[in-house]
Amino acid sequence: MTRAELLEKVLSGWFAIVGEFRGWNASSMGHLDRKTGLASKRVVLTFVVECVVGGGFGIVKIMQRLPEAVTDPTQVKVELERGKRYAFEVDALKKENGFATAWMSLREPVPID
Repeated sequence: MTRAELLEKVLSGWFAIVGEFRGWNASSMGHLDRKTGLASKRVVLTFVVECVVGGGFGIVKIMQRLPEAVTDPTQVKVELERGKRYAFEVDALKKENGFATAWMSLREPVPID
């Protein structure tokens, strides 16, 4: 995606975080459904992205729940280039423990040219 295409999408309401990819981690996370009381485990992929946050550079953790078919975090492969700029389309964003944390659904990060 070019910068002009990115700007056009953002101006049309696309909610994304753009930054330099620094690394990733896959891990199993437990979840307890409060309504049903059922517990489940999902593999969650965490992208670490450096971007401008509040006027200065900061780190954003972008979390992505993988499909239930993925049960082993060691089998997850991410083919993003460290130091390259990507756009991550996110669904939610919050600040916790001094870090910005975002959640994205099953979309691939888009490289920015």
